[in-house]
Amino acid sequence: MKKWKQAFKIAFKGILLIILLASTFAYAMFQGGFVSWFLFYSFVPFALYSFLLLLYPFRDFKVERIIDRSNVKAGDHVPVTIRMTRSFPFPLFYMVVEDILPSSITDHSECKPVKKIIFPWFRKTIELSYLINHIPRGEHLFRVVRCTIGDPLQLIEREKMFSYESHLLVYPSYVEMVYRPLESRYDQGMVHSTLRIQRDTSLVTGVREYQPGDRVSWIHWKAFAKKNELMTKEFEEKRSHDVWLLLNREQSEAFELLVKFAASVTRAVLKHGAQLGVYSVGEEYTILPLNGGDEQKQKVFYHLAKVKDNFPDSFQQVIRSFQQEVPTTVSVLILTTSMTPFMIKEFHRFTSVGVFLIKRDGEPLKREEKIAMNEAKLKGTLVKVLREHDFSHAFAEVKNA
Repeated sequence: MKKWKQAFKIAFKGILLIILLASTFAYAMFQGGFVSWFLFYSFVPFALYSFLLLLYPFRDFKVERIIDRSNVKAGDHVPVTIRMTRSFPFPLFYMVVEDILPSSITDHSECKPVKKIIFPWFRKTIELSYLINHIPRGEHLFRVVRCTIGDPLQLIEREKMFSYESHLLVYPSYVEMVYRPLESRYDQGMVHSTLRIQRDTSLVTGVREYQPGDRVSWIHWKAFAKKNELMTKEFEEKRSHDVWLLLNREQSEAFELLVKFAASVTRAVLKHGAQLGVYSVGEEYTILPLNGGDEQKQKVFYHLAKVKDNFPDSFQQVIRSFQQEVPTTVSVLILTTSMTPFMIKEFHRFTSVGVFLIKRDGEPLKREEKIAMNEAKLKGTLVKVLREHDFSHAFAEVKNA
């Protein structure tokens, strides 16, 4: 249907152009004189150009979009270049090029439609560049470039939509912070973390009496020779502060802040040398098992780049399923934009848990959130209310026990 409409529009403009040309010729014939014939001959080149523009094969154009995709994170300025090439150098007086931005950008940022006018003339390669300011986090798919050409008198105007898909994944922004484990004192009370203990057999710190289950290789033979009793070496204990992140993906206006804080915590925990896992439930079910290093950071950031606040049910259901999937003896950081007393009752089952309640600037706490915080204080559960300017100091109150 669109093709028929476009063909009818071109035909109508062609007929209108013939009528105008015939009108100026008839005026010159009947009126006579220099002025009337001057008007006719002056109009002929424009009419001829317009006819040729109607016949110009728009399909001769090839369009591509070049985007700098290297480590783009939310809030960055992204340069984009539209490159158009053609084989036949027909003179084009002007061209309006519009890159149709995806709704994932226009609906969540101040980015406006990108439309620019250029004057190509005989050029075979046409390039124009623009900048997307403060690009939002997410997965963005660019699909269409709209081009419009016309004659100087704007009697004829042709439009063509060029399909060219470009994929851009924007990672969440983050702030620098120093992570400190949860086996620490807070203003809200005492929170202890059950840590996975490993023995470094290369560092002997002392000896003790032999106990059933000790390895034979741990026996201190010199002490045995002196006391004539089996003695076992004591080794230095290494503690591993592994962390699970539990994300509340209920719909919230503060969800982008939650994602930013999750990215910041991920960098800080992995930089600290601990292992990190992520439990995230929305319309899809995502579990990233405990791991460390840059590879784990890439996996978490990739998930955070695409994650949405699309969990249709209550976060309490996520907590129950989380407890079934993850051992209650690990250290858990729960990131949420809302909180209820019932959630606090569920949290206490974990040996070590910290709850970070993310709020926008100026957003007050709800009554049930205040009740939940009081209950958490009585139970010794860490709860911290964070706004964006507090992120870098989220673990600042932690002191080694």
